[in-house]
Amino acid sequence: MRDGERGDDIFRRAVEAGFGFVVIDHHARVVAANAPVCDLLGRAEETLVERPLAELAHPDDRGWIESGLDRLRGGASDRLRQEVRLLGGAGETVWAELNVHPVALDGAVWAVAMVEDARDRLARERELRRLADTDPLTDLFNRRRFEAELQRHLARARRYGAAGALLLIDIDGLKRINDERGHLSGDRAIIETAGVLRRKLRATDVVARIGGDEFAVLLPSASAADAWAVAESVIVAGRRHPRNQGCVTVSIGIAAIESSPLDARALFERADRAMYAVKRGGGDGCAVHPARLAVGAESP
Repeated sequence: MRDGERGDDIFRRAVEAGFGFVVIDHHARVVAANAPVCDLLGRAEETLVERPLAELAHPDDRGWIESGLDRLRGGASDRLRQEVRLLGGAGETVWAELNVHPVALDGAVWAVAMVEDARDRLARERELRRLADTDPLTDLFNRRRFEAELQRHLARARRYGAAGALLLIDIDGLKRINDERGHLSGDRAIIETAGVLRRKLRATDVVARIGGDEFAVLLPSASAADAWAVAESVIVAGRRHPRNQGCVTVSIGIAAIESSPLDARALFERADRAMYAVKRGGGDGCAVHPARLAVGAESP
């Protein structure tokens, strides 16, 4: 609380700003709640009064509220501010910003908790984060997000010896499709390839469009043999796609994440070399680097 600030000043600012607020006593029990709070939670005021403030929150957030109020009471901080999940009258979760100020009002009132509906703002922030991480044409992850996910996996691999594999996937002849049939046909080929990847990969796999005609896939727990099987299934599914009409194929390069994992750049280089070996052979296939598997196309 700022010097000279009294409870009636905080009440006035809360009312003028249209905030909901809850008045609490020295035991952090609710003394009163105004109409905006009751509307936000779908609760009558009498169902809130005399209950500990923390009991209005989701169980996972109650410990944080209790410890924050203890710090306020002990003088370790002068304000408690956090986004929390409050519980509505039907048990639903309501995201809100809780802003608790100690007040000098009277002996029965210790603090005022201003409560602001945070759902719209959080939804906007989530959408902005999604847009920052997403390729707009395919709605897959973009290169920036994929590289972040790969770095996290490589850190786990270095620490715990996790396996995995990186696949680089290039659409064969996309420039020809654009030149001969137009860019809308090229976009359809990209979207169809993204759809094939979604159908053939697991929920735990990470897939992204990282360039105009190029995709990347992280298979977090796959061996090189597993990755080969996944690559072949993608190739076959792409050939059979009803809108491809046998015209759109892919070249796939595979790099295994071994017990002594490479850094991300070296891993990309290995997968890229394997992919271009397939390209040089006419495309429509897969290769692995290093070439230690007696399956499929020969790697460089």
